[in-house]
Amino acid sequence: MTPVTILFNPHSTGDSETRARRLADQLEGLFEVTVVATKYPGHAEKLAAQITKESENIHVIACSSGDGTYNEVVNGVMRYPHDHIRTAILPSGNANDHYHALSNGKTLAHRIITSDYTDIDVLKLVSTGKDNLERYAHSYIGFGLTPHIGEKLTEAHLTKWNQGWIVLRNLFSVKPVKIIHEGHQEKFDNLVFANVPRMSKVIKISDHTSLTNGKFDVVKHKSLTLAMLVGYLFRASTLGLHNTDREKRWHFILEKDSHVQLDGEVMRLSKYDEITISVVPHTLACAA
Repeated sequence: MTPVTILFNPHSTGDSETRARRLADQLEGLFEVTVVATKYPGHAEKLAAQITKESENIHVIACSSGDGTYNEVVNGVMRYPHDHIRTAILPSGNANDHYHALSNGKTLAHRIITSDYTDIDVLKLVSTGKDNLERYAHSYIGFGLTPHIGEKLTEAHLTKWNQGWIVLRNLFSVKPVKIIHEGHQEKFDNLVFANVPRMSKVIKISDHTSLTNGKFDVVKHKSLTLAMLVGYLFRASTLGLHNTDREKRWHFILEKDSHVQLDGEVMRLSKYDEITISVVPHTLACAA
């Protein structure tokens, strides 16, 4: 039988273990099912990389978690040739942007049983300079406001009552990202590269943003005052951000140390690092 490994993050904001074991029950008898709890940050990436490297035939890696742990799975799979790997996401986190962009109304168990997967694009970040790294994202890569708020939400014990307050409180301390792009110095409160139409449940990017069109949307926002930033967020959560560029590649240089958020994961990059954002089209068979 085809093996299915179901990873769950016991620290997700949703009930990840219950959802993982329910999926295991639905697949039992049809697949060789194993349920594994992640034990530390980066554990899901390590497990996904090991499965991808060692498997010779089709292997399904399902992840009951939020966008961050699934980001680890994507990065683990992308390390090696992965035509034999199928990935799946059970929404058990805070935003679950990837799930909402990919779900087609059918249950995940049904999609796995019927081999109903979508070959999605994956975003790629390459940083050269002091930090030489290559990382992938299934939904978005963000600088400025996005990682700043993301880091604060990660540090907090989230409830449905305190998320909005945390966001509002930390708007006062947002530091813009300063870059050199096409020979020009620019400063943005928010700089996002996305292939999902909605971020963090409420930020509407574009109805035309897609996981399968071989391009990503570039969201650039400059503001001079806090009031302008609040207005930008209000517009993003109501009307949406329709004035985005659609690209296959975007290159720039950081003018100062900066945080970046890849899906739910926040990391730090160094001053003068050269950053290239690109897309790897139709590279990952995925269901939600």
